[in-house]
Amino acid sequence: MTHHRIEKDAMRVNTDWGDEHEENHSLSNRERFLSRNRHCYDHIIRCTGFAFDNSLFGRLKDKVPLHHGRNGNKFPEISLNFESVRHPNMFFLGANAHSLDYKISSGGFLHGFRYMVRNLFNHLRERYHKTSWPHAKLTLGEDFREKLTYRMDTTSGLYQMFSILCDVAVIQSRDGEGIVEYYYDIVEMNAESFVQQRCSKCEFLTLSFQYAPDFHGDKVWGDRNYHNNDPARAHTSQFIHPVIRYWNPKAQTVYSSSLREGKSVPRPTAEFYMLENLYFDWKSFELHIRPLTLFLDRIRPAPLTKPDSEHDVSWLCRSNTKT
Repeated sequence: MTHHRIEKDAMRVNTDWGDEHEENHSLSNRERFLSRNRHCYDHIIRCTGFAFDNSLFGRLKDKVPLHHGRNGNKFPEISLNFESVRHPNMFFLGANAHSLDYKISSGGFLHGFRYMVRNLFNHLRERYHKTSWPHAKLTLGEDFREKLTYRMDTTSGLYQMFSILCDVAVIQSRDGEGIVEYYYDIVEMNAESFVQQRCSKCEFLTLSFQYAPDFHGDKVWGDRNYHNNDPARAHTSQFIHPVIRYWNPKAQTVYSSSLREGKSVPRPTAEFYMLENLYFDWKSFELHIRPLTLFLDRIRPAPLTKPDSEHDVSWLCRSNTKT
């Protein structure tokens, strides 16, 4: 209570006002005033969640599909481009677009959905104004490797929207030093479609961040909560870490042993897990730079046509033996 409010209530505490109860208060005004040092609040707001208010759509309010949440009415159902699944050209952003990463990433909160808003902005510019998605042109060699390590150390979008946003590198040519088009902050589940719109047969790589699937409980606070020093075991990293996946549309399609929403998920042709680092510093030559370089050296001369087995690091072990 403010000093002015205390003085005003002190003058009224022994009047009829003191016996009254304000709405939703169990204590009388007198009891509240005399206990002001113990009950130093006027209202309690119960932040127990929300349901989507579709009244703003007028006659369409019952025709905007909703899903997620306790009663299935928390978020609008949208495509990977933030567009209503039923109404073309109706887009959702901010917390309303959290259905894309519900209980997965940070899209329900400002520190996450600001990057999803930027993604939608780039999509709308490209779709309606024919403006190219932000990207850089690189060579396939050291230029590309340096871009990857720079993004690992500096990106905020991929970090905050782990498991959802990724960078996409499209291999356009291997002639000479090669040509790679490097696109920023793409919805990872939409990466294949994004690439096919530009080059239907091109190989591509994605860079994203992820935690271990079971990173909770003892895996967070236990004795081995993070970090090992063996790049060959980087796929067992628990804390957030970069993952690079290589896709060749001409290679045989294989499927992951895990399911997504009850469906089999195609596995990349090859993948590379960067060893976790609590300080987000992936500059160690032996632990980070050398393994990454060896992985990229596999795809530099020619496309990989045979998919690796899951978590295959035989290429790294062979290289270690040679050295």
